[in-house]
Amino acid sequence: MRERLKEVAVVGERFEIRPLLAALSAAEGRVAVLFLSENAGAGGQTDDPLNLAALETVLHGGWAFRLNPVEMPAKDSAAALLRF
Repeated sequence: MRERLKEVAVVGERFEIRPLLAALSAAEGRVAVLFLSENAGAGGQTDDPLNLAALETVLHGGWAFRLNPVEMPAKDSAAALLRF
């Protein structure tokens, strides 16, 4: 996974590692793939911004994955591969 993300960075695709901006991008329909850490958010509450980001990503045709923290592409609770 990390190797693929390094390749993405090299070819100029957009990658967001700041959780709040990843969530805002999801709401705008800009997230192609969202990665969430298993320990992210407020226990899966529906009003949790990262849970909403996952929903928005899927509703806009993207993919959302929950990963073990050591598998995260960035050392934060969320990361997103952006469409544009």
